[in-house]
Amino acid sequence: MLFPVHQFSVYRSQILYTRLDDQLQVSRVYGFDPKTNKHRILYEASDNAFVDLSLARDKSAVIISVSNDSQSETLIYDGQMTSLGKGDYIAECMNGIYIVRDNKLFLNNQLLFDPKDKLLLNVVLTTRYALLTLSKNLERQFLVLDLKSLDVRELILPFPMASVDHQFLVPPEENKARLVFSHPLLIESRVEVNLETLETDVTSWRPLGMDLEKYEMERLWIGDGVKIPATLVRERGATQRPCIVQGYGAYGEPMEPRFRLDHAYLLKQGWSICLAHVRGGNELGKQWHQSGRQMHKQNSISDFVSVSEHLKNSGIAKHLYGVGASAGGLLVAAAVNQKPDLYKGYILRVPFLDPYTTLLEKGPLAGSEASEWGDIHDPQVRTYIHSYSPLQQLKKTPAKCLISLGTEDQRINNAHTLSYVHKKQQLGDHVLLKQWNRGHISHTVAFEELAAECDFLLACDSQS
Repeated sequence: MLFPVHQFSVYRSQILYTRLDDQLQVSRVYGFDPKTNKHRILYEASDNAFVDLSLARDKSAVIISVSNDSQSETLIYDGQMTSLGKGDYIAECMNGIYIVRDNKLFLNNQLLFDPKDKLLLNVVLTTRYALLTLSKNLERQFLVLDLKSLDVRELILPFPMASVDHQFLVPPEENKARLVFSHPLLIESRVEVNLETLETDVTSWRPLGMDLEKYEMERLWIGDGVKIPATLVRERGATQRPCIVQGYGAYGEPMEPRFRLDHAYLLKQGWSICLAHVRGGNELGKQWHQSGRQMHKQNSISDFVSVSEHLKNSGIAKHLYGVGASAGGLLVAAAVNQKPDLYKGYILRVPFLDPYTTLLEKGPLAGSEASEWGDIHDPQVRTYIHSYSPLQQLKKTPAKCLISLGTEDQRINNAHTLSYVHKKQQLGDHVLLKQWNRGHISHTVAFEELAAECDFLLACDSQS
């Protein structure tokens, strides 16, 4: 029998799976018994929650993670559904239940590790060891915890400002893990770690045709009050260059400094690249997200403007070009509305340009988006969202605009994007719309899209 699924795990004789509902959310866990050919609901989350499931490493249970607003819950299914309680969890089963609660690592409610003033970002478990990734002020630290003796050793790796993905290697008895690093000057470095000896095996891929000694990557902390972190990549000591400023600042998702082909190309053309880690992401923890969501959304926009103004006023940038995707498109478009003369151009990829109407329409996404942007039916919230919503606040600007939308996008209402384009045309602004046969998230490198964006930026900067 065939049926559409979003995720699934095979547990003993059952198949546990999730599927998208009419609101494009995953709120239920189903069980399917191939012997009886019957489906049943094993778990149903509350409104506006999202469910994720995975098979435990020791295959003793299925781990179900439920996120709702700024809170999460973890459940274990081993024939019975058991909740581990509410909080911020990373959970795994490996001869017991390992959970991260309140930024501390526990085994069956026994405290194993407390990172003190650092953020515990990730835990990779093997039979004997845990590889812990910590962060403070965006600087990563890697520790290896002996699960028996609780001794802790530091793993020194030469990637202080790179993004990192974590992978466990099987079988877990070999006590090995893999870390995958990337940053704008590094395509990828795969580091296999022997957690017993701390020996590493590193394989790296670097961009061809770039003299990497010519470039520098540095962390900036910008602002007089709240310091906004930014990652700047440029030719060493370069000033008065065209500069991309990219941001996201929503849903507690970080703006990771990963390698991108378009960034590498623009660096070779003498451009500078800046990633603005504005409030609304989680780069500095939960509070960083909280201070950039709902009735604090203007903080994200103000942060982006502050980073942009610093680049211009310090002489790092001659011309500024904002770039944002999805909710980052809202960020950039709102910043251009509020500072129409600051940017020479901007690019919006599958942008979320009308939160005001989206939340009022009560259509797909309205419920899930309310947890990030606020309850539109509250008059105070409605007025606040209207005050920064890019479509409602659109103003004439000399900045040229390129917008990309996906014809198969189910996350963004393309009608709102087209309304934004039409309104800009009525204002007499320069706007270019590109439509691509893709969904909201592209899982492959779209060379045509990258080429179109680079052509747009180079053409903008060549004009006085």
